Amino acid sequence: MRILEEQERARRRNSLLQAVILEYIRTASPVASSTVSKMDGMELSSATIRNFFHELEEEGFLTHPHTSAGRTPTDKGYRYYVDYLLNLQGLLEEEQKKIEQEYERRLGEIESVLSRTSRMLAYLSHHAGFVLRPKMEMSTLQRIELIACDEGHVLVVLVAKNGLVRYRLVRAPRSLPEEELRRMSRWINKRFHGKNLKDLCLGFSDEAMDDLIEESAHLRETLKIFVEPVSAMAEEQASEEILIEGTNNVLSSPELAGASTSLRRLAETLEDREEMFTLLKKEILRVEPKSKKGISVVIGHEASAPELKELSLVARTFEADNHTVGVLGILGPKRMEYGRMVSLVEAIHGALEKAIRIL
Repeated sequence: MRILEEQERARRRNSLLQAVILEYIRTASPVASSTVSKMDGMELSSATIRNFFHELEEEGFLTHPHTSAGRTPTDKGYRYYVDYLLNLQGLLEEEQKKIEQEYERRLGEIESVLSRTSRMLAYLSHHAGFVLRPKMEMSTLQRIELIACDEGHVLVVLVAKNGLVRYRLVRAPRSLPEEELRRMSRWINKRFHGKNLKDLCLGFSDEAMDDLIEESAHLRETLKIFVEPVSAMAEEQASEEILIEGTNNVLSSPELAGASTSLRRLAETLEDREEMFTLLKKEILRVEPKSKKGISVVIGHEASAPELKELSLVARTFEADNHTVGVLGILGPKRMEYGRMVSLVEAIHGALEKAIRIL
């Protein structure tokens, strides 16, 4: 009998904590005991609710801001909710349909797919959506394209098997006919297909010129035009490895107005792509081994970076050819609908991997 009483008390306490968190997520205002007592199915007196409030506050799951009669969740409270109380929320039919339509319209290239992924995450979550793109050292060459642009310019496009795309606009010293560019592209693709992309860029000059000794002098002269631009692609900065949309959604969150991290500093961080890439990658690598079903959730002060301590992160890696090649996710205030955010990340992750497979 005693065990049953303790189990029932724990169930009611968890229901109360869940109710407070969900109400705070909905309103962004401290939750009073009188508000909770009027909720459907609560069946607790105001006195009992106040006792639970005191107990949960003592244990660090809730806090009592200023002189308000209401309570707000702490980072520990959010963590308990995500780990033990979270119920995944199904996406609306129109949201699921929009995701499917976006990825059916792939436009033929992974770069477009990844760009739309960050926009979709931001649009449907109302927070910031991001994609950390594949890096060169994890990429092997699928093909190279040399495309004639306006007079005297050629666009060099490297496409990797895992979806990485690199561009470089090259000024040519002479006009290059399309047939000559196609011939050069075919030769490079035949010689370097499947080679590590970074190794290709770093060693392109020596390897390509050595192999062209037996080729025509004309072809060797054409190749020299592209040696330096291809080599320079190995030095691409991390700021180009992140696609992020919806940062204004984060900055406009009402609870950040009084955040301990200044809005100005947060705004600077969100706008600095290289810094964001470094911070997000560090957090995801740190928590991924402990993630559940592939989803990583970092809440507030769980982040090692001070810049992220007023925010939460929901992320998942995506794969191509059985190799992890990137990360997609949502960054927003701690007061986010975790159940819906996890479901949204899962849905877009599934659509993205499907699109990558059939590109």
